[in-house]
Amino acid sequence: MHRALLALRTADPKEYDQDIEAPLKIVAAGLDGATPVLAVLQFGRGDDGLIAVRKYRCPGDCPGGTQYVSAGVHEEADRIVAAAPEAYFAQRSWSGGLRELLQLEAAGHPDQVGPPFAIVEINASGVRWIDRGTCAE
Repeated sequence: MHRALLALRTADPKEYDQDIEAPLKIVAAGLDGATPVLAVLQFGRGDDGLIAVRKYRCPGDCPGGTQYVSAGVHEEADRIVAAAPEAYFAQRSWSGGLRELLQLEAAGHPDQVGPPFAIVEINASGVRWIDRGTCAE
């Protein structure tokens, strides 16, 4: 990735200077015993122009034990949710809210986002598929 960012800086300095949140984001979720856990690694351009790695873990970095994390194309969702995710999801079921956000992204970026969507819930009771999308059993 370092080489790719250096190549971008050389080939297109204007694009390079834009605010790049994280060209690569890895999100992992699961259970540690009965405790839901989340880990996010964001690889992006640091203030010095070099690769910066930002780490986020829950529990630990998420106040109240709940966290909204977006990955991939998420401009439409962030516009609606990022400022107050608790308020957004308090007004609807979390799976209904997630479906709504995915549909907004698909409408806003039909060339990059579209169904079928896979939705899974991970909580203290375990893992439960809400929609499998194209994921096999």
